[in-house]
Amino acid sequence: MSTTVNQHYTLDPLYTIPVKLFIYTVLSLVNFENRRGHYLLNKSRVIREAEICGIIIALEQTYNMIIYTIDDTTGTIRCCQWKKHPGQNNKLYRLGTCLLIRGYLGDFMNDRQITIQHIDIVRDPNREILHDLQTIYLYENVYNKPFQLFKEIENNIQFIQEELNNIRKESFWQGVVTSSQKTDIDDNDKVDITEELFQEHMLSFFKETNGINDKFSYSAAYGDNYLVELAAQVYMKEYGHDEATDTEINEMFARAFYTYKKKGIMIEREKDGLYSFVNDNEVVLWKIILKLD
Repeated sequence: MSTTVNQHYTLDPLYTIPVKLFIYTVLSLVNFENRRGHYLLNKSRVIREAEICGIIIALEQTYNMIIYTIDDTTGTIRCCQWKKHPGQNNKLYRLGTCLLIRGYLGDFMNDRQITIQHIDIVRDPNREILHDLQTIYLYENVYNKPFQLFKEIENNIQFIQEELNNIRKESFWQGVVTSSQKTDIDDNDKVDITEELFQEHMLSFFKETNGINDKFSYSAAYGDNYLVELAAQVYMKEYGHDEATDTEINEMFARAFYTYKKKGIMIEREKDGLYSFVNDNEVVLWKIILKLD
């Protein structure tokens, strides 16, 4: 398949917004240059997010996720919503409900899926029809055309790229650096991005989102974009990869929990992979056991 992707595709508006699509089109998208979460639309436009509108035909609820199967008459797709409070039974939309969903595109076990960022009930049938008409119009008049930079942008492309890179760095470190660390950091380049740093921030995430007696799974942290990005940064730096795969990121999350268990910070409570923090009584009990030994 020949492609004609503009080298500055990250400046394409379609790259930064949820693109209105039919599910059939979402399922037919091809991964772009093996980049995680990047897909090729009509051989020339790179997208990461999609907006779909359809009916719930199936649903399931796991420990940390709600999964809706959506049908828009062109196809069906799984849409995954991370729970804000893992382990609790969240309110579910009923079967037959029409939903407008925006989210990040991805693949899991070779199946296309959408990680929900926004979800809305469509009560007016005219809104569903409008979505379909807009999708058809955009597909024929916008998506089919290759992306071209405005001359003003093309003439100042180097400056714009530098500014965008600076913005990304600032936004990234605001999310992964704690307030106590920020005072010691004058330049992002001075920060040593290591797996130990990732483990520190992942531990902070679970301490902030869970109590001492709460049970949780390491997959609950997948919904935190900063942790996922930090894990990817570690792989690219320490292992020389151009892009971290989902499997590699999952392995780093799992290794972090193994480290927490080894240090006695967390303990596995259930056979299905649920953990909780070690409480003070358990620490005292372990000390007594050690003395007896």
